[in-house]
Amino acid sequence: MSFQNEIRATQSLGVAGEPSKTMHSYYNTIAGLASDENLKFGSFAFSSVDTNAKEWEAVGKNGGNILGVVVRDRAFYACAENATIPKGQPITICNRGNVYIETELIAKRGQSVEVDKTTGGVTFNDTADANASGWVVVVGNDTATRGVIEISTAK
Repeated sequence: MSFQNEIRATQSLGVAGEPSKTMHSYYNTIAGLASDENLKFGSFAFSSVDTNAKEWEAVGKNGGNILGVVVRDRAFYACAENATIPKGQPITICNRGNVYIETELIAKRGQSVEVDKTTGGVTFNDTADANASGWVVVVGNDTATRGVIEISTAK
């Protein structure tokens, strides 16, 4: 665990990868296994496109279908801020509900969360396009500085 290296003027909504149940109580997760070194808490997980992969294996880049957001359910192996989850470790993926993610982009309430399956990068758009994840911004970030936002599958 690292020492604090930043001071913020306002308190964060939560921690990236934490579930938030402020809007509704429905929250669903699925079990997975990290099959690359690109998954972090609060990042999107994708099905593996490797023909030898099992259906529960998930990747953080160059993936197939969007599975959901990796949540902090098993923090015993990656407690440090922005720590990657080691390949082969079990993960929990939120595929329905509300969850916190971190971004350095402006995100406005109601915008669609767009995910690039090649890079794992997240952007926000007023209208859903080909990269739509099925998630929308509930509590946004009005400045282009690093911050935690809340996203949801609830419409």
